[in-house]
Amino acid sequence: MATVLGTLGFVMGLVAIWLAAEALRRIDGKSGALTQSNLREFKAQATKINAMESRLIKLERRLRSIDEPDISNANSELPNPFGPYNRRPDIPFAPSNSYDA
Repeated sequence: MATVLGTLGFVMGLVAIWLAAEALRRIDGKSGALTQSNLREFKAQATKINAMESRLIKLERRLRSIDEPDISNANSELPNPFGPYNRRPDIPFAPSNSYDA
């Protein structure tokens, strides 16, 4: 009885290995097509990224080539913000009681 059960278990093990091998072979066949479609999509995205990178590099070069204006003497060209009175804003206004005519 033990021999029959042992042989039956051995045959069932071989059948299980055979079924697993068939399943793996079929999955490999399908995954190849799946991998190729994902690879094409990845290559398309990589091409877009490379194009954006080259545009960014060109833009950076153009920005670096622009001359910055010289603002070292900009304050001398500005008009006096206090008008003709030249009163300093940090000194508070204190009206007097005397009349200077």
